[in-house]
Amino acid sequence: MGRDALSLTVSALKLGPDDAIVLPAYLCTEVLRPFVGRTRVQFYDVQADLTIDPEKVETILKRSNAKALVMINYFGFLQPYRFSIKQICTNRGIILIEDSAHSLLTEGSGETGDVVIYSFRKILPLPDGGGLKVNTGTINMRPQFYPRTYSNTLSMLIMIKALLNVRADFLSRAALSSAGKSVVPEATTIPKKKRILPLSSLASNGMGNISFSDIRENRRRDYRFWQEQVRKSKTFIPLFPDLPFDVCPLCFPVIVEERDSIKQQLQAKGIYLKVYWNLPWQIGKEFVNSHYLSSRTLALPVYPELGPREREEISKLLAS
Repeated sequence: MGRDALSLTVSALKLGPDDAIVLPAYLCTEVLRPFVGRTRVQFYDVQADLTIDPEKVETILKRSNAKALVMINYFGFLQPYRFSIKQICTNRGIILIEDSAHSLLTEGSGETGDVVIYSFRKILPLPDGGGLKVNTGTINMRPQFYPRTYSNTLSMLIMIKALLNVRADFLSRAALSSAGKSVVPEATTIPKKKRILPLSSLASNGMGNISFSDIRENRRRDYRFWQEQVRKSKTFIPLFPDLPFDVCPLCFPVIVEERDSIKQQLQAKGIYLKVYWNLPWQIGKEFVNSHYLSSRTLALPVYPELGPREREEISKLLAS
């Protein structure tokens, strides 16, 4: 998982309670979790269009003793000012962690950060898997893994949940991974070390059967479909109106003022759309843009989540 890659990064950087990490305020709990309790956490607000202002980053870093800064490529779109942000970090001796969990198949993803985090399952039809790329020789990664049996057990539960169309927070990928010790009782006897789950056999075997070019084109095709549909709507405002040739999108994110109401309307018809994100409680109200995005962002699905029924029902709502 991408979360495991972040945990490994925390250990490799030897982040302690006297150090600090700077993260965007617009993030999910799973990105924040590896840092909480291990080092001091500071935040910066994103712009309303999800870009990161290099001047704001530099201002924060001037008054911080941060060892690292996290930059997220949201929804598959790379940060346009990433090279400026990288230069600021380099000048200050700060490690840039590029979170490319959403942008695995976007060209240029992972070329800027000193450390790059990937999540295979967010883009590929796999039950699990994360990636870690190190672009600097100053960081030594020595991962310790749990036995693959644990990953296989969790992945089987995840696949059963998907087949049964079970929707429960305690059966989410994150919850199941966190509860690994209860899933496999033998794990409780293992000394507490910073170990991570390896890629499951299901994901490892499935990787060789995937056509990355087909996945990329299918996702882009569905994104273009939604581009046409939202032109009929005054309610849904796309966060990224354009689709550059080099982007493989995670979804089609839109801003909707009555987001929760619309989500419930579709849910009543058996269509479950994702929201990005319910922010962690640590994010204060001073991060205005992040809270605005959190309360209004809705993800219209693309391949492989987008089927004929979802296409029809959501299109009706867009046209109403």
